[in-house]
Amino acid sequence: MSYSENKGYYGGISELHIYKDKNHIQTIKNIEDGIALGYIYMTFYDYNMDDHLDFTIPIDCGKSCYDSYYIFNPKTNKFEHSKSWDYVRIDKLNKSKKQILSIPDGNAGDASHYLYQVEGKRLIKVKAIKS
Repeated sequence: MSYSENKGYYGGISELHIYKDKNHIQTIKNIEDGIALGYIYMTFYDYNMDDHLDFTIPIDCGKSCYDSYYIFNPKTNKFEHSKSWDYVRIDKLNKSKKQILSIPDGNAGDASHYLYQVEGKRLIKVKAIKS
């Protein structure tokens, strides 16, 4: 799957088969190992606070690590990659208001937390909060 000239092929998932109650509900193809670990670490949690389990896959790691989010859509009974969530690092969740406070990047000129509002599968940046 993932390829580097100095390492060759170093990993990924060609097909991820997802089952619910022993029934196949989805196949996600070509998940790359974007951080070249040789394996893909997945994290499961109800990120959009709708009582359905979602998951993340790492997409980038440098000073900080970032994930792609796959949010479960109960209408289609499938996980959907939600680009509005990519690169968000969650610090705190407010489940009653369906809000997320991000971890600041820590870059020299920008040490802001961001407050996001969760609306279904979408994540909307509400405001920056200086640290």
